[in-house]
Amino acid sequence: MEFDSFIYWPAGLKPAPIDVDILMDIQEEKWLFNDKIFYLLSFIFYLLSNPSIIHFHERNRYYQAFQQVFSSFVYIKIKTMIKGLYETHVQVSDLENAIQFYTEVLGLRLAHRDGTRPIAFMWIGEEKEFMLGLWEQKENLQTRHFAFTSTKEDILNYSVKFLENKNLKPYNFMKNGSVEPMVFAWMPALAIYFNDPDGNQLEFISILEGDGKPELGVLSYEEWMNLA
Repeated sequence: MEFDSFIYWPAGLKPAPIDVDILMDIQEEKWLFNDKIFYLLSFIFYLLSNPSIIHFHERNRYYQAFQQVFSSFVYIKIKTMIKGLYETHVQVSDLENAIQFYTEVLGLRLAHRDGTRPIAFMWIGEEKEFMLGLWEQKENLQTRHFAFTSTKEDILNYSVKFLENKNLKPYNFMKNGSVEPMVFAWMPALAIYFNDPDGNQLEFISILEGDGKPELGVLSYEEWMNLA
């Protein structure tokens, strides 16, 4: 009897098409498994992938099915480790000016300033909830984009006036000269943009209720309410 050689199939890669029904919806990620099951699967996978330990007839069908299930366990176990985004960092040309902008203009709180390097950290929201890092870069500064969570009401009724009162220029995603907040229909979310003194693109964003409608593209809030 002849057996094909076994090749290790890395978890996370897309498995070859199989004709074995697997009672698991990988895309929806409905199943979570504890460590005991995870390590049991690891052991079984080791046995099936070692022809010197076990001979597995018709492995092209059943072995590939197990590969798909096993890789799904690994993928889900790793994916569920991530619970959210805690911090982001931007480059600024002058740390003193940046600290003043993010604290006095935007109202963030200074969390820590490194005494050995030109770096500062800001709390966003409650203390230890989210963090923004400011890194002074005198030359070849690379601008970045990130968004602050806000409420729909504040974005619609207060954001433009707030920014203009701070001598900041609000603009929408279309950059069409209008300061009217726009809706990303695929999310859906309402947003308005502005820049910090170094040109980093900042955003106030609020996730809207209801299902996304990608076919609507980017539109005004009034249009969204009429079409959604």
